[in-house]
Amino acid sequence: MKIKPEDVAALVFEACPSYREAWPDLDDRDTGGYEYSIPLMIGFAGHVARLWNDRRFAEFPAIFDLIERLHLEGNKKVVDHVVFYFTETLYVELQKQGINPRFAERRLGPAGTYWLDFLKKALGWR
Repeated sequence: MKIKPEDVAALVFEACPSYREAWPDLDDRDTGGYEYSIPLMIGFAGHVARLWNDRRFAEFPAIFDLIERLHLEGNKKVVDHVVFYFTETLYVELQKQGINPRFAERRLGPAGTYWLDFLKKALGWR
């Protein structure tokens, strides 16, 4: 069964418990649907960039495993959110903080790398 947008919040919070603190008003029984998935993934990218900047790497294996899983097991809406919101925002946030985005590229799995390469070509990133 494909991962749907309403599944994303619980998976993100499981992979990155420190990000759960940013969403105190999100009810655990209703971990968001489509309306939460876009801001959730945009904010998640910024959170991951801050973790890197603060040298807090403990959650990174679970984070990047989840990103790969969402690429492989997510339905079209989930894949679009991961690709066009998380990946793009992470790349931009890292650059804004003066962090070489290649650190993230090295941690992406094959599906994540494929989509990042696609985005880089489509957006003219180097």
